[in-house]
Amino acid sequence: MFGSRKLATGAYPMVIPIFLDQRAKNQALTIVGDGQATRDYVHVSDVAQANILAWKSKVDDGAAVNIGSGEQTSVNEIARLIGGDTINIPARPSEMRAVQANNAKAKEILGWEPTVALKEGIEELKK
Repeated sequence: MFGSRKLATGAYPMVIPIFLDQRAKNQALTIVGDGQATRDYVHVSDVAQANILAWKSKVDDGAAVNIGSGEQTSVNEIARLIGGDTINIPARPSEMRAVQANNAKAKEILGWEPTVALKEGIEELKK
């Protein structure tokens, strides 16, 4: 998940706020490993909308529903979208190589689809 108020610090900081913080400080963006690891980035406003739809739905079986963009984006692509110099640091052992949500159930039972594209969301955060 990405959007305003996401922090670059804490136990599990996310790459987008880290890169934005580094860019603001005119530092090189630190890419872990080769930068080909992928994640599924969904904007916080889309997650909020999914929660509202779930709350208003008649679904009452407690089933898990994945909320995500359904697309994989590499760390290298995130760095390209944010812009600036990059530096690679050693890969972390045991880090997942690829993450992608299957949002078919959210589309089917909630009528939900993400509306904020990654590129546009990052452009807004860069302002």
